[in-house]
Amino acid sequence: MRLLFLAPNPPVPGTGGGSLRMLHLIRFLGERLEVDLVAPALEGAAEARQLLEGSCRDIEFVPPSPVALAAANRRVAGNPDLRAGLVTAGLVQAARFSWAQSASDLLSVLREVAGQRDNSA
Repeated sequence: MRLLFLAPNPPVPGTGGGSLRMLHLIRFLGERLEVDLVAPALEGAAEARQLLEGSCRDIEFVPPSPVALAAANRRVAGNPDLRAGLVTAGLVQAARFSWAQSASDLLSVLREVAGQRDNSA
C-alpha cells in the first residue's frame, strides 16, 4: 500500500516537537508502507532527505512561491478586520489541541497501521 504524506515543513529534529514527531512517524510508516513525502523546500530539507532516504519511496520538496507569500502578507497587513479574524480563528483552533489528545490520536493511527485493535474504549 502506498501513502502520500504531506508535511507542512521538512521533518527534521531540532525544529520543534511536531517536526520530530513527523520524522518518527514517517520512519515507522516507511517500515510498513510505501511512503511518498511532499513538503515545502524550506530550511532543513536536505537534512530531512538524508534522514528519510531509506524510509520513503519518493521525497519531493516543493519551492514556496515568494510572490504568493508576499501578496498574502500584504493582504493581511492592509486589512485589520482580516488580521483580527485570523488571530481569533488561530486561537480557537489552538484551543482544540492538547498533548494528551495528540498522543491518543497518534497512538490510534499507529495501532491501525500496525493492524492492532484499540481495546481501550
